[in-house]
Amino acid sequence: MLCPFCLLGVKQLTLALETYNANHPAAPINPDIRILPYQLNPALTLEPVSKKEMYAKKFGKERAESLAVGMRARMAAHGYTPYVISLIA
Repeated sequence: MLCPFCLLGVKQLTLALETYNANHPAAPINPDIRILPYQLNPALTLEPVSKKEMYAKKFGKERAESLAVGMRARMAAHGYTPYVISLIA
């Protein structure tokens, strides 16, 4: 599973590098980008839980819903079709 925040961050970084290189052809930047795993929530177990409920407990129901709407909009703005995963483990 790929974190949607990471997906968007890498996309924005790639676009920024492309823009920079297009505007500065004499001094391009071509970094090696490595994506490393990171366990954001070590309290998760092998037993699946509702992602919606987990976010509501963590952020509050209204903020969790607002974050979900915003994330879908940001993904769509970058050409990604957001998918909904209802369970996480």
